[in-house]
Amino acid sequence: MKRIFSAESGTGVQPPSKCKKMHEYSSPTLYDDILLNILPFLHNRKEIIPICSLVSKQWFDQCCKLPLSIKLTRGSTLNNLLFKNKLLSNLTQLDASNCYRLDDFVGLECIRELCQCEEMRNLKSLILFANEIDDECCKLIATSPYLKNLTRLDFGESEIREGIEYLANSENCKNLRILKLESLFNANKSILKALAYGKYFTNLTNLEINDIFVDEALDFGQLTQLTSLCLEISYIKNMEPITRNEHFKNLTSLNLCSNSFEREGCKEIANSKYLNQLTYLNLGGCRIGDGIIDIANSPNMSNLSSLIIYHGLCTKQACKYLCESKYITKLTYLDISNNDIGSEGVKMIVDSPNMINLTTLMIDNCGSDDSYNLISHSVFSNQLKIINIDNFDWDIRGKFNGIEKLIFTTLEVANLTEVNLLFNDVFPKLRKIASYHETYFKRNSISGEISSTPAGLKLFDKVYFSDEPSSDEE
Repeated sequence: MKRIFSAESGTGVQPPSKCKKMHEYSSPTLYDDILLNILPFLHNRKEIIPICSLVSKQWFDQCCKLPLSIKLTRGSTLNNLLFKNKLLSNLTQLDASNCYRLDDFVGLECIRELCQCEEMRNLKSLILFANEIDDECCKLIATSPYLKNLTRLDFGESEIREGIEYLANSENCKNLRILKLESLFNANKSILKALAYGKYFTNLTNLEINDIFVDEALDFGQLTQLTSLCLEISYIKNMEPITRNEHFKNLTSLNLCSNSFEREGCKEIANSKYLNQLTYLNLGGCRIGDGIIDIANSPNMSNLSSLIIYHGLCTKQACKYLCESKYITKLTYLDISNNDIGSEGVKMIVDSPNMINLTTLMIDNCGSDDSYNLISHSVFSNQLKIINIDNFDWDIRGKFNGIEKLIFTTLEVANLTEVNLLFNDVFPKLRKIASYHETYFKRNSISGEISSTPAGLKLFDKVYFSDEPSSDEE
């Protein structure tokens, strides 16, 4: 028989005992605690973690230690077992927004089960936007023995009144930083007082209240830590509680869109020494008119990077002041849609050195029919990523040459990732362009039909077309 092993000579294959020993030293070992450090950095961890949890009990325990975030999608199913799963023991964020079609995650019964679930003890963020959340649901959350680490509550589009008082006096809300409420139109004074002076609301940094109406000045009470304040559709006329509040010196984001104040209110904001840290200002839908001139001339507004003034009755003159301002020089986001600034105003914007940092520009329905051509040759075109120019009157809705020029000048803006062409009647024009430029087009489905569009459009992350294509083709 041929000799296979020769320990004496040192030649040939090693004896089995030595092979086993060598194998033990050469085989890599993935320790349990190392797994915990690796998994959070994996791009496809959503698929990998469930598999790893089945490898061994030790790996399962490590997977349970990972912070978990769940976002439910409309049409998903959610059953009672979801709240009895050990993998949820470190759930930190639960987003069930817009899940009003889910029979097992709407209203009182599901909230009751959630509040009695021990696996929710590490939950920090609870988003229940657009669900059937009422005062009784708030009471359950406020008294739950497990929801003691909440830092964010979002009850947008919910019918909550007295529920605010339960939360304001609940120790479960002592760590709360973000609170979003909506539809407080009929809120009485005691509810507003609970919001402003709630014992456990004093640490709030982000407050969002929509659709609130009070016949006197708002009282912000003990809300002294706010950095972001949103009061959309709140019918505010008196700006003094905001502009003369020394506790708002750290405010960086202020959203007052669709309110009742006009230029005088805008002037109050511009002249406030306590609002000089603002980086985001939303005055959309407020009839401020030339109030933008006060913003442009205020050194207090020198930190603005996002300015939203759509439907503001702004004129070309106001646009000129904005573009020539020595203080408004850091804008990366500008929404000046639905203002009568025309081609002249658009040209001021695209030629202004103040706008050199813009990455998002919204100028739809501003009365200009040459906007894309102007933008493609602007000072900021190289870094512009998002353009919104919907509902324009492109040469009385339909001159073929205009829409052709629109498409190809758009492609000259090299870094665009999103373009909005809604309500521009582009559907039939794109088919005509295809017949002239066969080599530049590919097959795409637009508005439910197959049509040809520029191959260059595949570079965009999002391309919006008219929802209802015109039937007439020239």
